[in-house]
Amino acid sequence: MCAIGHRIVHGGADFSRPVLVDDRVLARLEVLSPLAPLHQPHNLAAVRLARSGRPGLPQVACFDTAFHHGHASVVTRFALPRTWHEQGVRRYGFHGLSYEFIADELRGLDPALAAGRVIVAHLGNGASLCAIHDGRSVDTTMGFTALDGLMMGTRCGALDPGVILYLQQQGLTPDAVQTLLYEQSGLLGSRACRATCGCCWPVSNPRRRRRWSCSCIASFGKSAPWPLPWAAWTASSSPQASARTRRPFARASPSAWAGPASRLTARPIAPDRAWSAPPKAA
Repeated sequence: MCAIGHRIVHGGADFSRPVLVDDRVLARLEVLSPLAPLHQPHNLAAVRLARSGRPGLPQVACFDTAFHHGHASVVTRFALPRTWHEQGVRRYGFHGLSYEFIADELRGLDPALAAGRVIVAHLGNGASLCAIHDGRSVDTTMGFTALDGLMMGTRCGALDPGVILYLQQQGLTPDAVQTLLYEQSGLLGSRACRATCGCCWPVSNPRRRRRWSCSCIASFGKSAPWPLPWAAWTASSSPQASARTRRPFARASPSAWAGPASRLTARPIAPDRAWSAPPKAA
């Protein structure tokens, strides 16, 4: 063994490419742990364990945020005073290692498509969308933390900030709010199914079908501001979920890509089944 590579979820503003881990890097990454409480502590525990067991072995940190570092300021800025942006309160985006892999694979599978505009969906217990143009990330649904964006297995996704203020006014501590939003919400909190995409298929159960439909509609809504035409890719931990959720994103494309990222295959979509608008409210 000549080196160890580690997936680190949050690299903050400091790390835009893989780096060799030393004491300074490790200390900086520890500071970011509260921004990714489900992932960062475990990522760094593996780094510390490897360093203690093989102190002379190089440890390389690869960041889920790095692929999104080229975003324009209009994408990264929140509508907050500039001082907060300067202190690192900005949109970072996540699942970058997955998206970067898919962008590289797409270049080999379909160079013409790879040079254009593509929406990629990363669907698992954590879920997000990424708009990619010519192999580069231009926008994504996750932001300051991996809590934002789509509804996920146990995470709430996008939420009116006023809800958090209300929860605190009702007596919930910051730790209790964090537990609620990260571990007790999303698909699990809806009580429609367990906390993974795969459990929602088959969709013979009406509650599961309704909840998954809401998730798909919300997902398309998150991509609606992005320019069209965008082709559609789906990378999923569930082949069944991947094959089905490709459809809402394929309105502007004669074909979509579905399946786990390691086995991406093109699947044509019949025009009459490519897109159907959500039902109107009564």
